[in-house]
Amino acid sequence: MVDTLEGNLATLKAGIAHLRGSELEYRLHRRIRTLAIEALSLRRIRIVQSVMREPEQDFLERVEDAVESGRITSGQSDRIEATDLILHVQRRCDRMPMWVAVEVSRQVRADDVELARATADALRTVFDSEALAVVAGDSIEPPEAVRAKVAGVRYLAVPPLILA
Repeated sequence: MVDTLEGNLATLKAGIAHLRGSELEYRLHRRIRTLAIEALSLRRIRIVQSVMREPEQDFLERVEDAVESGRITSGQSDRIEATDLILHVQRRCDRMPMWVAVEVSRQVRADDVELARATADALRTVFDSEALAVVAGDSIEPPEAVRAKVAGVRYLAVPPLILA
């Protein structure tokens, strides 16, 4: 009985963690335009891929072409596909188009920083365009904040949704 109880508790905890993560991704999806404008000085934010939106066909074809031509590996293609949120934007200062790769996690960790950086690097290669790596979440500890800064990865705090 104890094994079953412990197993059920572990399953319940995993389910709650999944729901909390999904809720965070939903919050970010709803607020990304405002956050990108205010915190990242971007404009013309277009969501290309998210957990709530399938990637655009043209985007997928460009990634596939990059794999076929050997510019990126299939592992890099998989990394792009697994990324929580991908945006196509313009920098406000000079209106240059660029890509933004966002990894979302309640508590941003070192692997989130590495994944965001890897996706941004792959997007830069695929589209021959600047790409920004971003981690987003409820919090980031000082060691991960330093690691993100060194890696050129920006952090976005995801504010709570205010429901009227």
